[in-house]
Amino acid sequence: MDRVRGQLLALTAALRKERSALTANFTRRLRDIAPEYYAIDASDFQDAGWMSLPVVVEGALRALETGEIDDRLPRELIDEAITAYRSGLPWEVLDRSYRLTHQVLWEHILLVLTDLRVRRAEEALLLRSASIVLFQYFDNVCTAAGHLYIQAERAGRRDERIVHLIGQIVDGVAVPDTALGYRLGQTHVAVIAWGADPRTQIEAAVRDLRIDALVVPTGEREIWAWFGLNAERGFQDVRSAIGNSPGNQMALGCAAEGRKGFVTTHRQAKLAASLWARKLVAPSGSTVTYSETSVLSVALENENTARVFVEHQLGALLAEGERGRELRETLIAYTRSGLNARATGKTLGVAERTIRYRLGRLEGLLGNDFRQRLPELAAASLIAGALEAQQQARSQALQ
Repeated sequence: MDRVRGQLLALTAALRKERSALTANFTRRLRDIAPEYYAIDASDFQDAGWMSLPVVVEGALRALETGEIDDRLPRELIDEAITAYRSGLPWEVLDRSYRLTHQVLWEHILLVLTDLRVRRAEEALLLRSASIVLFQYFDNVCTAAGHLYIQAERAGRRDERIVHLIGQIVDGVAVPDTALGYRLGQTHVAVIAWGADPRTQIEAAVRDLRIDALVVPTGEREIWAWFGLNAERGFQDVRSAIGNSPGNQMALGCAAEGRKGFVTTHRQAKLAASLWARKLVAPSGSTVTYSETSVLSVALENENTARVFVEHQLGALLAEGERGRELRETLIAYTRSGLNARATGKTLGVAERTIRYRLGRLEGLLGNDFRQRLPELAAASLIAGALEAQQQARSQALQ
């Protein structure tokens, strides 16, 4: 048994080196077999889902190392189970995601096993031992998460009446202001907020601004809010009042007027929040706006098709590493400057001759017609940067 334990430790060490590939494989396959999971656009659920995957994988690896199963569910998985219910995700889909993790992990075990050079006579015993541990681990995860999901279902903590009314407004139903407790005819800025304590931060902003507002808890750690603007209070006042809080994330839509604007600004805030929750944008503070991310929100609604577009447009440029990122930055600045090399140099803080050298390099990599494709190439460069930021965030989460 000591020999089997040593082999399990070696197997676990090999799997740790494969965590990035394992995560990418799981994410790709979950999109194919359970698209409902990614159709949920609630930011607190997306955030919880993002955090749960590395925790599940690490828990499985730790179980293989120690042979012990911890009955306590990690905080990240608790959040995922509760927000899954509150976001309307069926339990069967969440359960399928855990079982897919088990399947993908097992497939990677079979891949790395060949590199361990385990004797044929011992291979079956090693696989049996690993199978027993992983089955117990994932069975425990599914059972515990299922109980939490049921508890959340019974609790029904959401303000169902207000959320139902908002859904009716989105569907075009003429809900009266008195039923909502908020004037729909004014100019609005919507906010999607999630994190450690978003409600306190939002309510403090409402008090500071002294304007009409609608604040709706939609989950344990998510808030929908609308701020009514007036002649004295505009968009920047709302953004400043919300401020920054390291434990919370805030996504703002643009200012929009009337009943239609109530819906539009909310949808914009949800799109910006979705990008952040999926780690496709990395704001310097705790606030992101739709106006800052509008192009990416369209381009990255489907990450798989976005990757196909990037690979088609940028081709060899993607293999250039850090130098390629510099060239993509030049592409974007050159397009925005109206194809003016001098203005591009000023924007990037380099000499004009440096820009011309980079343009020559781009021509060599992309073809002499690349200037005719600048809108597509600039868009692909923006998307590539977002996808790289996501991959970096994923790698950091696995460390």
